Amino acid sequence: MPTMASFPHPQTLQTLLDKAVALPHSRTLNTAALAGLYNGPLMLPLQRPAAIVGCLVASVDGTTAQNDQGGSVAIRGNSAEDRLILGMLRTAADLILIGGKTFCSYPRHQWTAERVLPHLTEDIAATRHQLGLAPIPPLAIVSASGTLPEHHAAWELPAAALCVVTTAAGATVLQHQNFPGTILVAAESGPLSTTAIQTALQQHFDPQLIVCEGGPTLLGQLLASNRLSELFVTVAPSITGRAATYRGMFESEAITTPAAASLLSVRYAEDYLFLRYGLHNH
Repeated sequence: MPTMASFPHPQTLQTLLDKAVALPHSRTLNTAALAGLYNGPLMLPLQRPAAIVGCLVASVDGTTAQNDQGGSVAIRGNSAEDRLILGMLRTAADLILIGGKTFCSYPRHQWTAERVLPHLTEDIAATRHQLGLAPIPPLAIVSASGTLPEHHAAWELPAAALCVVTTAAGATVLQHQNFPGTILVAAESGPLSTTAIQTALQQHFDPQLIVCEGGPTLLGQLLASNRLSELFVTVAPSITGRAATYRGMFESEAITTPAAASLLSVRYAEDYLFLRYGLHNH
């Protein structure tokens, strides 16, 4: 992953489609810096239990994360505009949700808006303060086993911004590792259902907007259980084929019927396409 110093600044996105959507409760990013680059305000849904917004990057032929260390970096490339979308979603979020495998694949990442938009740190802080949000949204890691790396950049975050959703056995493992954050026991044993995950997060944090950055297994489980409200997809200018080292955008055997979606927004920058969908089960 590029260092913060090597991150190019994003260009203003070009808009092909932006549907006005009536939301009973919403959170809007409309500051000059962020909305200016996005080419308009970004309005996101709020609800209780929390609205869950997924985001991912995929190749033209629909593959996403690699199975080895490095995740989707090879597909994503170094798109400053993709990082803009990530940064805006993280700026608006009450909580960031990721799977344990995704967490382990990025040992130098922290899942903060400042991490991907270092030149907009002051604007991000001011925006979250204006919205009445904590300086950093908590990072919730889903790990039934509780097995996480001893060394990770995320451990540098404040303890209040770290959380693991796990099982009773996983909690024991984390306690032995002196995990610095909050341990939420969502079930006695795994696998963890999305109902158990969201219930545990809702009871402890009471979020209204959760941003889920994957990976494909967790996003697939959320989609299969009708818990995704919206989905942001970055289509990168790459074609990977179907080699065993790549995975589909959603991986869950529980997805038995196609999920209906409405196209809400189409933006682009250079060769990247940025799509936003609303899911009809919400």
